[in-house]
Amino acid sequence: MSEGLRLSSDLKLYVATRFVVTIAVQMQAVAVGWQVYDLTHRALALGYVGLAQFAPFVALALLTGHVADRFERRRILMVCYAVIALCALMFAALTLWARAPVELYYLVLVLLGSARAFLGPASQSFVPELVPPSQLQ
Repeated sequence: MSEGLRLSSDLKLYVATRFVVTIAVQMQAVAVGWQVYDLTHRALALGYVGLAQFAPFVALALLTGHVADRFERRRILMVCYAVIALCALMFAALTLWARAPVELYYLVLVLLGSARAFLGPASQSFVPELVPPSQLQ
């Protein structure tokens, strides 16, 4: 295998983790949307689900890039992945609690959106730390 095509094990692990997390978050978004609609029977509630996830991206846009530049990206990624896992556990708890108010779902979605907002800039600027400069192209 040529030198240019050889990937480091750290990069392989990073790409695999990012792929799995992306698939899991997308599956979770569909399940939460379905559940919120099932609780409310209102199409507008689905719009609020999307808004609760998207609003943190807009509100935190300047801050997330600054944090990714100032702090250790590996630590930011670990915290974001931990918060995403915590949100999954909170959704499971809300599902088990049969009479959970829909507002709690929106709060967890805002927390999830906030974690994803910080995850974006940190993960996009993390690859150069995993790949030697000669292979970065």
